[in-house]
Amino acid sequence: MPPMRDSSDPALAQAKDPVTLAAREAAPPPAAGLEPFAALGIPGGVRGLQRAVGNRATQRLLQSSAARAALWRATRRSDPVLARQDDDPVSITREFTLPAFLHSMEASAEREYDQPPVTVPDFSGDTPANTLSSLESGDHIWYWNGNSSTAKSIPRDDWFPGHSGNPLDYQGNGGKIYDFVIYPDHVKCGQPQMTDKSLYPGSFAWLNNNPGNLSGPTADIGQYAGKLNGSPPNTPGFLVFPTPDIGRAAIRPWLAHNGGSTPYIDRSIADAWLAYDKDDAPRYTKLITGALGVPASTILSSLTDAQWEKLLATIKQAEGTLLGWTYSRGDRRLPAAIRNAL
Repeated sequence: MPPMRDSSDPALAQAKDPVTLAAREAAPPPAAGLEPFAALGIPGGVRGLQRAVGNRATQRLLQSSAARAALWRATRRSDPVLARQDDDPVSITREFTLPAFLHSMEASAEREYDQPPVTVPDFSGDTPANTLSSLESGDHIWYWNGNSSTAKSIPRDDWFPGHSGNPLDYQGNGGKIYDFVIYPDHVKCGQPQMTDKSLYPGSFAWLNNNPGNLSGPTADIGQYAGKLNGSPPNTPGFLVFPTPDIGRAAIRPWLAHNGGSTPYIDRSIADAWLAYDKDDAPRYTKLITGALGVPASTILSSLTDAQWEKLLATIKQAEGTLLGWTYSRGDRRLPAAIRNAL
C-alpha cells in the first residue's frame, strides 16, 4: 500500500476530483522514456519513483511499454504522491509496498548481469610485453599486465613462477587476468576464471557463444573447427560458436554425437548427466525434471520439441550465460598485441 498521507493534503483532493480524473482518463498513456511524463505535466511521478526504487530499476521499468502504461494508470488513480508536480514539496518514504505491476527487482544471475556492473576495461595505456601472430575468428587470448597468450590455459608457469600446485593459484593476480575471444566484427572479453560475477563479468558460456558449455573435440555441430576456450585442468576446453543461436542449436546434436557407445541422447536424464558430470548430476537432474515435469528415467530422445525447448533453456540457466564486455575490432582500448594481430 502507498505511504500514509494527511487527508487534508491538496494532492489527495486533486486526485479524487472527478474533473481531474476525467481529464486524466482521457489522456493517452506515455509512449516511451521520461519525456512523455514531463510533457503531460507529471514529471514528479517518475522522479518520485526514482527516489523510491532507484534510477536503475526505473530505467528497466520504462523500457517496457506495459510497465509505462501501468505506471501512468497508477499516477492517475492510486498514488497522489507520485502525481505531484516538480515544484510541489514532497517527502518520499521508502517503506511502502510497490503497486502490483512493479515486480521484485530480484532476478536470476543471468538477468542480473545483463550489463556488466563495472567499467569497460581500457588497456590502451599498457605496454605490450610480447606480440601475437595473426588472429582469426574463434581464437582466444589470455591477457595479463601486457602479456598475451593463446595457450589453452592461463600460462601460470610463465606469468607466475613459484605458484603452488593449486590450479587456481595466480599469486593474487586472478582479478587482473582477462580472456578475449575473436569474432568477425567484434571481440568479447571477460574474466571467467573468477567466480564473483558481480565484480568480474563474463562467463565461458557467454564468451564462447556456447550456452551449454559443450566441450570438444566432437563432430561438426556448427562450432569453429579446432577452436577451444577453457582453463584446463579446472575446466575442459569448451567449443566456440559463431553466434549464441548456433551454440544453442548445437546442444541437441552434441548429445547425439557424444557419450560413447550409448550416446547421451539415448540415455535417461539421470544416466546422461551422471555419466557426463557425476558430481553435479543431482543438481542438474533435479533442475531438468522440475522444468520438464517428467521423471528422471525419461529417455532424452523421447522428449517432444516443446520439452526440448525447456531443456535447452534449463541447461543455459544451469551453466550461467553471464555477460562480459564487447569491443569493436578497431577499439583503441583493446590490448595493443591483440589489436595489431587482427
